[in-house]
Amino acid sequence: MERISRGDACEGFLLDGFPRTLPQARALDNALQEASCVIDHALRIKVPDEEIIQRISGRRIDPVTNEIYHTLFSPPPPEIAERVIQRTDDNEDTLKKRLAKFHQDTGPILKFYAEKGLLKVVSGVGATKEVQQRIFEAIQISV
Repeated sequence: MERISRGDACEGFLLDGFPRTLPQARALDNALQEASCVIDHALRIKVPDEEIIQRISGRRIDPVTNEIYHTLFSPPPPEIAERVIQRTDDNEDTLKKRLAKFHQDTGPILKFYAEKGLLKVVSGVGATKEVQQRIFEAIQISV
């Protein structure tokens, strides 16, 4: 709330990955009401779990440069392929558990914002520019 109350946030702000639980959503709602602020949109970028698993489990990091690669979409150059690593929590089993917890926690948040008429759902599948355009259309921003 301290950050949101700064002058540069008057034009708008984006909360990425927050709130994560229904109690957090309710607390945020109350705090914003006290500050005479409102949320215009709650955005869900929907991606099938299988695609999320593919995206994350294929991620690799070069420990020397911290450059991020992907086994399918952006493989590392042959000269560094031997040294790239996978984060220990980027494996399929761990991701399935994280996704189950995510769905459990966010289901009530989605309902909370849907009941307020604020929830916008867009597909997160496709090229970055396509997803970006869907988001802009959903929240009615023209670029």
